Amino acid sequence: MTVPRPYFHLAALFLLLLMSLVGGPTKAAPEDASEAFAIAVLEPSDIELYQKIFAAQARADWAEADRLIRRLKDRILLGHVLYERYMHPNAYRSSYGELARWMKNYADQPGAERLYRLAAKRRPKGHAAPRLPVPTRKQPPPEPQEQLTKKELDLRRARYQAQTAINQHLKQAQPELAEKQLWAANERALFEKENFTTLLSRVAASYFHAGNDAKALSLATLSAAGEGSGRFAGNWVGGLAAWRQGNCALSAGHFERATVAASERPWDASAAAFWAARARLACRQPEAVARLLDRAAYNNRTFYGMIAARQLGRDIVFSWEHPPFPWKDYRTISDLPGVRRAVALSQVGRIDWADVELRYVWQRSEDDRHQAILGLASRLNLPSTQVRAAKLMERREMTMVDSALYPVPDFTPTGGYSIDRAVIFAFMRQESEFNTLAVSSAGARGLMQLMPATASFIGRDRSLKSPTSTKLNDPTLNIALGQRYIEHLLEDRNMKGNLLLTAAAYNGGPGNVNRWLQRGNFSDDPFLFIETIPLEETRLYVTRVLTNLWAYRMRMGQPTPELDALAQGQWPVYKPLDDKKS
Repeated sequence: MTVPRPYFHLAALFLLLLMSLVGGPTKAAPEDASEAFAIAVLEPSDIELYQKIFAAQARADWAEADRLIRRLKDRILLGHVLYERYMHPNAYRSSYGELARWMKNYADQPGAERLYRLAAKRRPKGHAAPRLPVPTRKQPPPEPQEQLTKKELDLRRARYQAQTAINQHLKQAQPELAEKQLWAANERALFEKENFTTLLSRVAASYFHAGNDAKALSLATLSAAGEGSGRFAGNWVGGLAAWRQGNCALSAGHFERATVAASERPWDASAAAFWAARARLACRQPEAVARLLDRAAYNNRTFYGMIAARQLGRDIVFSWEHPPFPWKDYRTISDLPGVRRAVALSQVGRIDWADVELRYVWQRSEDDRHQAILGLASRLNLPSTQVRAAKLMERREMTMVDSALYPVPDFTPTGGYSIDRAVIFAFMRQESEFNTLAVSSAGARGLMQLMPATASFIGRDRSLKSPTSTKLNDPTLNIALGQRYIEHLLEDRNMKGNLLLTAAAYNGGPGNVNRWLQRGNFSDDPFLFIETIPLEETRLYVTRVLTNLWAYRMRMGQPTPELDALAQGQWPVYKPLDDKKS
């Protein structure tokens, strides 16, 4: 049949419009959702130009960069180009006019908050303020203001002061002073029952970490009989204190009640059930041991759950298939500027910035687009967006995507990998969730969250100490220095290749680990050592890093000797396995 000429023009116009939505060259939309399709924004000539522009700016050749910029057909990444120029630490001093123009045109792009602060500092008198950055996430509606009476305000103020004092005493490992403050506050009825129970369990934990098991057990028992989250924490501390006292029956009872109290929290429930099994084994009650290990292994993506599953001889099964990403999903997000920039950045090899762009898209988007954004993050292999999106979807019980929870990034450190990638990724996932621009409140930077002083020591480069240095944002350097620091810790005379101690030292500091080892209140028991670490952050860190390691070993088809060692009650010693398959 012959198509009438007007309709032919309409069809051609529609086809051009469809191609413009995708941007740049691409294959026709596949009919089958499972068929692979090209994702592209930039033409090959612009890809090459952008790569040369970024390279010229890296060596501060602004004239060459400008010459290349004039040849661009698509200026979609000009905001990123100018950002790197204007924020250069020493080779370019940007004017207020340049910074203000950047904010006017690119306020939704990564780095806008940092550039805005610089613009505000350089703003001359009488000049209009720069445009504000676009928020990096959806803003919740404002909460209604509470109308409080003077009596209620006084109570809230007194409660805040008491809790601040208690927290300070606990931070300084002063359980006696914290307890005294807590009982005084209780006499004044400052805390509700649930809050009081929680604080009581924290004081009990402080006594336990100070080595006073009798006092810890006494307060933990009171907390365990209370309400709220303190019930779990009280039974948990009570179980540990009774274990260290050698009272296996009392310990088992506390841990079993902790298992019930934490039934909705997989990590806590598996930990309590595992320790209850240990206590029942010490009491020579094998029939209870199998039941409790089975309960711990139910949550077999957790630290203690994995160990319990290995002790029971069960397989720990992951699915490494990538999430589906059909054409219709891409169409729902392909018009978003951040998506197009992320695709373009990935085309020119700037995975770090592409990841941040897509993560911002996720944070600003409604839930109905999240599945599509996760699919694109997986297709482009943007690790930070994958982890954050997959974790959130898992918490919402929408789906579990193992390949996104444990992505394998394309980063390569300067000089290559000298330690197994599974080990490096395990640390990196816990440290920064693969966010190249991550900066902690303490000042740790980049993928491996290195403190500038540590990086300077390991890299023998004083310039890394500078607060204005951005060198640690470079993934290749950051991973190289982090890898070297892990090697340094593994070779320490006290670590002796012990990955558990190395993880504790990476987070809590080698000096602290040496002190904890010298204290010797853990009977050469790796599990008790973990639970006697006085820093909660470090306790959690160790279990998360080791769990990450086992997942990455499995993803790479490797055996898991560190998991086998702990399942046998032994310390996990690092064994290089890259290029070795299970």
